[in-house]
Amino acid sequence: MSTTCTLKWFQRKRAALVPLGFMAVLAVFYGFSLYFFKCTDKARCREFKVEEVFTLNEKPLIANDGNVVALAADIQSHKDIAARYAGRLTWIFLGAVLVLLCLTAAALVVQTLFKKSSVLSTDKCVVLAIAILAVISAGIGWALFLYPNSHMPIMKGVLDSTISKSAISQLGMPTVVWWERLLNALTFASAIALIGVTCATLFPFKKDGSNQPPASESDAKLALDVVAGQMRRLRRILYIGTLLLIAGVLRQSALYQWAVAFVDPVAQEAAKNFGDSALAVTGGLYTIVIAAMYLPAAQILQWRVDHILSKSQIKEENVKAILEYRDLGFSFYESLPQAAAVLGPFLAGPLAVLLKALPTYSAP
Repeated sequence: MSTTCTLKWFQRKRAALVPLGFMAVLAVFYGFSLYFFKCTDKARCREFKVEEVFTLNEKPLIANDGNVVALAADIQSHKDIAARYAGRLTWIFLGAVLVLLCLTAAALVVQTLFKKSSVLSTDKCVVLAIAILAVISAGIGWALFLYPNSHMPIMKGVLDSTISKSAISQLGMPTVVWWERLLNALTFASAIALIGVTCATLFPFKKDGSNQPPASESDAKLALDVVAGQMRRLRRILYIGTLLLIAGVLRQSALYQWAVAFVDPVAQEAAKNFGDSALAVTGGLYTIVIAAMYLPAAQILQWRVDHILSKSQIKEENVKAILEYRDLGFSFYESLPQAAAVLGPFLAGPLAVLLKALPTYSAP
């Protein structure tokens, strides 16, 4: 599947169905999320009932001391019910978003390897590379799914002590650990695939002659075009990887918030503080992963640009315009999107804490 074949396909009438196809996929995920939230499977979790949250207030507004205590207990009970339903809803939504991002990452991997300027010169080589990368990613994901303590020891303990342990009648969900293991496995498998395609992006393109000293200005421009294509693909990988890990941080935030709803009110403040600290650590770790994937690769491409320019016959006064035209210039303003993407997972932790801190209704 070369780039020419892909362009011919998108010039056909059937290409007009592509947006409809995307909407169909989103509709399927939306329907599945609603079905999962409503939870008609009694063995998995308790079915959602609106009247348990939006309960009509039929109690008198003025009551004696005994009734005031009972009324306060009812308010706390309804707050717990609402918090547990809300936690389940948020977690399901972020889980669906994560699956969509994993599919997007897989599509990006395939599209990147099928690029015409890829180092893999034939379709057979591309298919073989995709198969090898898929096997490695799936194997690592499967191993992580089988051994959850290797990547989620704290979260597994939290879930085992709260959501998974609580009875279904108390809005618990015994299968939440299994689903979280699956989502984590998908996340890490997608991340491994993105790391693999990052390495493939850095291969020198011998058939284009970009790894040879340019003999003329036109040759230098062709070599810079190749490096510019590599840089564009690398940035796409960076952005998808960042979104993938941000979704992971936000999902973990939703899990901690959901778990806190099952904790004794006396210990809820301590549990919230622990969850915030764990989110900060996770965000920092994911930021290091993104930085380790992107920054060395970007630096290698920058060295290639410097090497091409040092060997070329391009006039000094034309260098800036040539680099800016190919989006290879370096400045603070141009680097902001990449810097924000690298810091995205770390910033997602404080953002989640800020969203939880927004004013909400509290019982008098």
